[in-house]
Amino acid sequence: MISWLGVLLLLVPATITGVLLAARFIPRGLRWNLPTAFAALALGVIFVGWVALVLAQLGVFSVPALLVALVVPVGFLGLWRWRGAGKGDAADEISSSEDQLARWEWVMLAVWLAAALWLYFRPHEYIFGGADAGVYVSLGAEIARNGGFRVTDELLAEMTPEMRAAVLRPLPNTPFADSYYLPGFYVTDEATGQLTPQFYPLHPVLQAIVYGFAGGGAPGVRAELLLTGLWIVLGALAVYLTARDIGGPVTGALVLMGLTLSALQVWFGRYPTSEALTQFLLWAGIWSAGRWLEERRPAALWAFVSGCAFGSVFLVRIDSLVLLPVFGVVLLWRWLRGWQRLDSWFAVPFGVLVIHSLLHGHFLSAPYFYETVGYGFILLGRLWPFLLGGLLGLALLLLWL
Repeated sequence: MISWLGVLLLLVPATITGVLLAARFIPRGLRWNLPTAFAALALGVIFVGWVALVLAQLGVFSVPALLVALVVPVGFLGLWRWRGAGKGDAADEISSSEDQLARWEWVMLAVWLAAALWLYFRPHEYIFGGADAGVYVSLGAEIARNGGFRVTDELLAEMTPEMRAAVLRPLPNTPFADSYYLPGFYVTDEATGQLTPQFYPLHPVLQAIVYGFAGGGAPGVRAELLLTGLWIVLGALAVYLTARDIGGPVTGALVLMGLTLSALQVWFGRYPTSEALTQFLLWAGIWSAGRWLEERRPAALWAFVSGCAFGSVFLVRIDSLVLLPVFGVVLLWRWLRGWQRLDSWFAVPFGVLVIHSLLHGHFLSAPYFYETVGYGFILLGRLWPFLLGGLLGLALLLLWL
């Protein structure tokens, strides 16, 4: 029960922050609906996770520190809303007819949620070992217990050179690191026992939040494992909303049911790696980008959610860097069509988060970052004609639109 409480407590600051952020774009007096509520929750999760990430990068993360850090922006947004500044653009209205769900849709979603809770919230208990899932869980606990990404192991520092040669796994082709100490933890300074964690930071930071909310220890680890179920539920909802916008309510319901019952979805819903969080953020970005490009109102909200969601993907997975040329083509297309204020609501948060991810890679995850990016350039040297052809095809498609 305490583990579940840790996950639920994450949703409290995320919901409050997200509602206040989304309210900036929504005129007063208009009813909220499922799309605006989902957009608010996505914004809240991203913002809370980003603040926690900054604290961890500074080495001062803890749940109390996170709550204190959220007081200022939440207080500012609340005061802004209370004074009427965050009432949305006067000309903005929400096209409510297509966004209001019929009664049968609410019933369907209630039944689906009950089934999803049963399917996804029985996690695989990967706690230690060489698998990626165990590394993520260990890293989340490490951040929660010691406040950041810089790990110093006193036992490693006290080892003799002969013992290190016997214990450490050499990594001759990895920049900025000569060896592994444990799976997922590079040795960047043997003399001081400095270790640099593998993987990108947003997923383990969110795991650290629920670990702290659950009180640490075994309940905290269990909360980390349960968190993946939350991301896969939100990811499925994002896919549902996308399909509903494209094909209507029946199409959305069929896609949701098919996705929920697929073997891969169930597997990654119980497997505590970053795939579930990536699905949530990527599809939240795709869904809101479609609304932004169609200029559904409030269009600024959809552009902002899309920029934040897509940008956050770059803080979750390093391999998302392959998407940068695609976003570059899209932004160039928007520029050639005549840059609008709406485009800035997308481009600014997207650019800030992408730059943040690159800075994190350089300063706090250099071995993993440069090894992976180097391998990516090797592949690019072999496959560049396919990339060029794909980008040209995308450019032609956008020009046709």
